[in-house]
Amino acid sequence: MGTSQGGDERRATRFAAGAWLAAALAALALGVALVAGGGRAEAQRAPQWTSCGGGFQCVTIKVPSDYNVRNSPALDLALIRQPARDPSRRIGALVVNPGGPGASGVAFVRNWTRSLAPEVQARFDIVGFDPRGVGASSPLRCHDDIQALAALDPEPVTGDEWASFARAQRGFAELCRTRGGSTLRTLGSQNAARDIEAIRTLLRDEQITYLGYSYGTVLGALYANRYPERVRALVLDGPLDMTLEVDELIAQQALGFEQALDRFIERCAVEACAITATGMDAATAIDRLRENARAQPIASASADRPAGPGEAFLAIVQGLYRPSLWPVLDQALADGLAGDGSGLVRLADRLLGRQGSADYDNSYEANAAVNCVDYRFAKEPAHYEELARELASVAPRFGPAFAASALVCALWPAPAQPVLGPRVRQLAPSLVIGTTGDPATPFGWALAMRRQLVSSTLLTREGDGHTAFLGGNRCIDDVVHRYLIALELPSDGAICGEADAQPRAAATPPVGATPPPRVLSGPAVAVPPPDTGAPPELETESVGGGTQTGLLVGLFLLALSPAALAAGIVGWRRFKRGAWS
Repeated sequence: MGTSQGGDERRATRFAAGAWLAAALAALALGVALVAGGGRAEAQRAPQWTSCGGGFQCVTIKVPSDYNVRNSPALDLALIRQPARDPSRRIGALVVNPGGPGASGVAFVRNWTRSLAPEVQARFDIVGFDPRGVGASSPLRCHDDIQALAALDPEPVTGDEWASFARAQRGFAELCRTRGGSTLRTLGSQNAARDIEAIRTLLRDEQITYLGYSYGTVLGALYANRYPERVRALVLDGPLDMTLEVDELIAQQALGFEQALDRFIERCAVEACAITATGMDAATAIDRLRENARAQPIASASADRPAGPGEAFLAIVQGLYRPSLWPVLDQALADGLAGDGSGLVRLADRLLGRQGSADYDNSYEANAAVNCVDYRFAKEPAHYEELARELASVAPRFGPAFAASALVCALWPAPAQPVLGPRVRQLAPSLVIGTTGDPATPFGWALAMRRQLVSSTLLTREGDGHTAFLGGNRCIDDVVHRYLIALELPSDGAICGEADAQPRAAATPPVGATPPPRVLSGPAVAVPPPDTGAPPELETESVGGGTQTGLLVGLFLLALSPAALAAGIVGWRRFKRGAWS
């Protein structure tokens, strides 16, 4: 009996001590959950992936509009994934961003996955997302007059022309302020990079593999800098130089397009081109076309408007993104000289994000919204007139227009949150890819990213066009596929030419490579033309938010729980010593 009674007492005291400890731990867990969830006491359902056709699954999650402001309004973030084809051998998630800024990652992934090696599709969930403000992610839409904006002469010269150009840009910026409101200041890359961590949390992977094209490299670099332990592998294809200030970035990109146009012109000197059939050399023909469009918009036989100076300029920019478009550009220029601007309009609309014969996507305003926040632009309109004059001697066909395009950021109604670096710390071995003839992200920027990302390996593609992976170079594709699956990297500075089956070693190591010379002498990014960065062949429920009251309750429980936890631990220790009474 005594033994039995003693056992009952021990069970009772064990229960009491355990109850104290369990209650304390529960209070602590609840407090943490409330604070982490923005203070919401009510139960939350995890977002559920649902089928959205073609073997893909989609979901929309909520993210804070501003990660630095407690209880900031939530934004939608639209995601898509293709689940790993062989779940038993799944490595994890491959998160992809196609660039822009302003390109839809959801639309991109639907096409891009088809070009991936079957083994990559077997072993990774392929995940795309529309960055905040883009596509289906709480989109900013203020391009009501996009065709009028595109038709503006991109190179104002006289004071009256600059004043008219500024009025149009101010009207666009004001409409975006009206439509975007307070969220306009939250659309920069600093917040967008943190959205990737929300995606990783949703995926429940300890680490992610990330691949970014063009502007997507900025998001990847910022994410890797903030969460280095969360990165399994990182591919940055066509990176930006995050150490450059805005004017120098504009200048170097303008020079990149200038050099690409020179190579297009050189090709027409040795190969048959439609524009040289006019009897003019290619350079003269291009300049003549732009003069004609400036004097009088060129009528279009099969487009919905004539090709003015703006459409002609945008068509040339779009046509230079990759050599596969050079024949299209050539024919459009020849047709324009013959009096039909239809091809020029279609190329311009491709750059502006026109969706077939339907409306335009919102890449135009998203591009401005991100760039105007990511960089510190001069606020005096006269600065851009001076910049245009300076760049006319460096890149005469592109410099003045790129300088003028940046004027919108002088008028943009949101403060800057610059992404200037270098910012990337040591992390898992990474792969940086640069293309020697890339017009939009010059090769020197890949060298700069290689220096900033000390754990990275540089892979060079010899050739023209913007970005490299899945763009037709089998050597590049094989290297990237091996890295994604097995984390196998080539030698640093390895080169893939157009005819190479395997990468060859660089003549000299890239680490000490001299950075490209500055184009401007003063402090030194245009609003780069919106593009999808990637090759042309690849063309819900709440998880956060809450109330201030809920947050205070969570903090209150956190304040109480250490005392309760301590009492439970003390009681447990007293029981273990036989001192409980």
